[in-house]
Amino acid sequence: MNGHSIRVPIGVARPPALPDMPWSLPRDVSDVPLVRRATTLRGRLSDYGWKISTGPLVWNRAKDRISARRRADTIKIMWAADLDGGKPRRARVREAQRWLQLRPGDDRTLVLDRPAVLVRRTTAPEQPRRLVAADLDAACLEEWGGRVVVENHVNVLTCIDGESPLTARLLVALLDSSAFDRLYRCLTGSVAVSAYELAAMPLPDQSTLLSFRFAHQHRGEAGVACFGAEVACMVPRRA
Repeated sequence: MNGHSIRVPIGVARPPALPDMPWSLPRDVSDVPLVRRATTLRGRLSDYGWKISTGPLVWNRAKDRISARRRADTIKIMWAADLDGGKPRRARVREAQRWLQLRPGDDRTLVLDRPAVLVRRTTAPEQPRRLVAADLDAACLEEWGGRVVVENHVNVLTCIDGESPLTARLLVALLDSSAFDRLYRCLTGSVAVSAYELAAMPLPDQSTLLSFRFAHQHRGEAGVACFGAEVACMVPRRA
């Protein structure tokens, strides 16, 4: 800053062999082991049946149809501010803009009526996390009325593989881990969380995911915490 710079050695790295692969750079010396391990992983969200899209509602183009009260042909809007604590929660700051009146054809282009994982697309520089995810499971979706419209500042992740080892609950737990948040920061210096970069996030192999899934199902958050070191290194925990 102001014409001064400080050099800090973080190690030696090579660009990825494939031009469309992300180039992870450690943000700190402590990130080197994580980045080194991540570069060996070939799994991506698409390999486990996940697709990523952007919330279709651009609110400032639909101001005349957004209101605080439910009316005929209205549907709840899911805002980025609603993603908190791993589950969607109605943020008070958005209650004045909670309902959208649908037009003919909106059901096909705007409405989300299936479970999904939602991730904020933007964060502030001072926020402690870049990855803020929430599990919109079937029960939660029903609480919101069975269908919602997702605003444009939210990434929508849906799974088309019912047998995927990467369940929605496990995906949210991984995205909520400090290791994955740190890895994302090594992928990009931006405060934005794009679909492209989420799709490029390195993921563990199937056997490792299954071991994480078992821990999460049988020991809850304690199981994920117990696997903290293994998640950070993205390698299976040995018996």
